Amino acid sequence: MAVGADAAVSGMRSAIDGGTLRLKKGTAADCAKRCDAMAAGILDQVKTLQRGSILAGFGGFETSAQLQSGFEKKAADAIAHLKEYAAVATRMAENFRAIESGYAAQEGDNVTEIGAAGNTLPSGGR
Repeated sequence: MAVGADAAVSGMRSAIDGGTLRLKKGTAADCAKRCDAMAAGILDQVKTLQRGSILAGFGGFETSAQLQSGFEKKAADAIAHLKEYAAVATRMAENFRAIESGYAAQEGDNVTEIGAAGNTLPSGGR
C-alpha cells in the first residue's frame, strides 16, 4: 500500500479508536457501503486490465519487443496501483464499520447504565 495512504488510513483508525472521529449515526454505514462499492469497481477495472496486459502484434524486431515489454510493464504497474487503491478503499470501509459498531456498543452500554440508575432511585422518585 502506498505509504501516504497507509498512514492516512492508520491515522483514521487511531482517531476512531481514540474516540475523536465521530459521524452522524448511519453516515459511517453509508460511507462503508460506498467504499465497498469503490473497491469492487476498482477490482473490476483490474480484471479488465489483466485481460489486456499481454500484448501481441508488435513484430519480430528488437525495438518491437522493447515497445511490447514497456507497455506490458505499464499495465502491470497500473494493476499493482489499482490493487493498492482497492485495498485502501477496503480498509476505509472497515474503519467506517468500526465507527458504526462503536455506536451500537455505546447504545447498549447506555441502556445498561440507565437501567442500573433506575434501580437505585427511591421508590417515590419514579
